[in-house]
Amino acid sequence: MVIFFIFFIGCLVFNYLFFKQSQNPSVSETWLKTSCLLVSTPGDDVLVEGDVFTSDGVKIHYWFYDRGTETVTIFLHGGPGHDTYDFRDTYLPDGYADRFGSLLLFDQRGSGLSDNFATNKNLTKEDINFDRFIEDINELRECIIPGHPVIIWGRSFGGLLAAAYADSHPKGVVAYLLFSPGVFDREITEKGGEDIIALNNGIAILDNFITVRAEKKEKELLVKEYNSRRPKHDPGQKIPSSDTPYDVAEAIYNAGIAMEENEHLLEKNFYYFLTAMKNLPVFIQYGGYDTIVPPLAIEAMKPYLDLATYFEIPEEDHFAAYAHPDEVYDQLELFYLNNKIDGLR
Repeated sequence: MVIFFIFFIGCLVFNYLFFKQSQNPSVSETWLKTSCLLVSTPGDDVLVEGDVFTSDGVKIHYWFYDRGTETVTIFLHGGPGHDTYDFRDTYLPDGYADRFGSLLLFDQRGSGLSDNFATNKNLTKEDINFDRFIEDINELRECIIPGHPVIIWGRSFGGLLAAAYADSHPKGVVAYLLFSPGVFDREITEKGGEDIIALNNGIAILDNFITVRAEKKEKELLVKEYNSRRPKHDPGQKIPSSDTPYDVAEAIYNAGIAMEENEHLLEKNFYYFLTAMKNLPVFIQYGGYDTIVPPLAIEAMKPYLDLATYFEIPEEDHFAAYAHPDEVYDQLELFYLNNKIDGLR
């Protein structure tokens, strides 16, 4: 009788483990066994911080705000070359996780606490490329939250990554959040007229991608040209003077690569990527005075998305969500309810 009982319990345990494993298919068993051993075991209502080594050997640093929900949101920061520091330094991550559920974010390769040119001398220019950015998202997803449905949340350049991810890895994604989504695309530049978006890309490079401040004379020339060529119908912000503060990302070690990557991104067809989201719920937040991704760029996206919800924050810039987190989250809650997104808090 005792032997039968032990055998019965053993069968239950085996079936449970087999079922659990079958729910979490992996991208590569060998890679998972050698890389995912470094991942801490998550638990409800905790912050797990750690490293994952990608299949090509690059260390990616991540933060997992675990709230025990079935659906997990993956946040993709801006750049290229930025990191999650400014996002983590706000109310946004904890506020989102507490209200909606588990949230995973990470520093992209080449920036922040992930491998970059200062911390990994073996890292090369070829290691920093758009396609690897996309694969890193998928590998972290398979490593840390396998089998979970996900919401992809991209801000600025992260919005372009989100759109590209929708095209290449659509399985298991239930919704997309695009906050001031980065538009680096020749087609949209041509549609924008007056080279308005090309000028904005120039401002973005000056603003975000360099590790030294530009000379005041260079700023004056850029600002003058932007204001003089700004179409009258474009509600984007008019820059008052060259004294407008330009924050620089001090943690960027790959500034030169970022500038080259920006030119490379002009070859990526953002519209083509958007069509992969056409029949899925998409929430788009933007600032009425955003000079990096102006309302004109948002307007150009509309023909490609059937189920998109647009939320403009008037008189705010590229960082509008940082200034109005509760207002943004109220709109997000309505978006999730209206689109019946399950697995959240």
